[in-house]
Amino acid sequence: MCATEIPLRTDHAHPLNYLGVPSKAVLPSDVERAIRLALARGWEPEAPGAQFQLDLAAG
Repeated sequence: MCATEIPLRTDHAHPLNYLGVPSKAVLPSDVERAIRLALARGWEPEAPGAQFQLDLAAG
């Protein structure tokens, strides 16, 4: 079985950011929403190929 990954971009700062920007934890519910959105946009997790890019930073 071959599963692809989804590199996910959010508007959340990383907790170790050097600018001191407040960060927010990525919750399991955030991950579930991202997976559902990726599936709706055509992500096929079992299909080989390039990584599926999902950018949630823009809203």
